[in-house]
Amino acid sequence: MPSHIIAEMLFYHHFFSICLLIVPIVALIILFLSQNFPFMIRRIRLLTPMYGFFIATTIFTGIIFSFILQTFNLKIALMILVSIFLIMGEIKRYKKQRVIASYDIDLQKTYRLFAKQKYALDLILLIVTYAITPFL
Repeated sequence: MPSHIIAEMLFYHHFFSICLLIVPIVALIILFLSQNFPFMIRRIRLLTPMYGFFIATTIFTGIIFSFILQTFNLKIALMILVSIFLIMGEIKRYKKQRVIASYDIDLQKTYRLFAKQKYALDLILLIVTYAITPFL
């Protein structure tokens, strides 16, 4: 395979993985700054499809890149595990968000804390993955 095609594919994979960082950052800003729960939920609901898109495109470009290079190593295994964790965490967050009524203050506080922890953990995992993978 020509090296310019591999370089272009690597560029797209890195581009989408950097875009993947944007959603948890914006979500944390929304969670920390918004006091009105319905406003916060509307903003988080707008981010959910974007987060799914960036996770899916990062996984898709990574799979294609891995198959073209015909390699599987610790770096790829780490990226797969982080991707699975991101998907499962987002599903769990969405399920918790769905059942909250607008009048249930305790559930709102619990959800807000859970979402802050989830997005902070996502951000930490992504940054650690980006920092570790060049050395594997």
